[in-house]
Amino acid sequence: MARSGQNSRRTFLGALGASGAVPFLPSSSNAKGRGGADARWAMIASDWLDQSMRLSPVTATWTGDHRFDHLLNDYTAKGRAEALNFAKSTLAKVRALPKSSLSRANQVDQALLTNELEAQIWTSETLQDWAWNPLVWQDGAGSALYTLMARDFTPLPQRLNHVTARLKLFSRVSGTDGTVIGLAVPVAVMPPGEAVTV
Repeated sequence: MARSGQNSRRTFLGALGASGAVPFLPSSSNAKGRGGADARWAMIASDWLDQSMRLSPVTATWTGDHRFDHLLNDYTAKGRAEALNFAKSTLAKVRALPKSSLSRANQVDQALLTNELEAQIWTSETLQDWAWNPLVWQDGAGSALYTLMARDFTPLPQRLNHVTARLKLFSRVSGTDGTVIGLAVPVAVMPPGEAVTV
């Protein structure tokens, strides 16, 4: 029985890893096996997954978590700061667990989550693609609707209600004239080697 659960966990992680989303599902068998540190890891990973879905409702819909189907990602400065603070606090908790105290499977997951959090922090603080790359906004808007309509996970009228709710929230990321709020092209923020077109 644990073997099939482990296979579905690997399949799920593989699919998400290939997409770059890389959420983690703590294995109950891993948490039972080693006690203290593995149990703490399971709590950290579970909290990270839950809060990541709350902070990114579009990703939640894509991964099959439909608690937030009526919401959009918060691309405002406040929303970005909340996501950055959460990534930093989670990274501190992950780093506080000595690698040697974890089961081998959890050591691998710890390394994967550390890399994911470091990438999120770097993207937020250094790359700041939300400030110069319109594809961030296009993908956010398109995925917000596509993820609701591409699969029949619930009856169509319910999915259309969520589409309507998300469409109403688009005013948070676009101005009344259709411009994207917060999108600018500050040269100081552009990654080295990127072309700037005006």
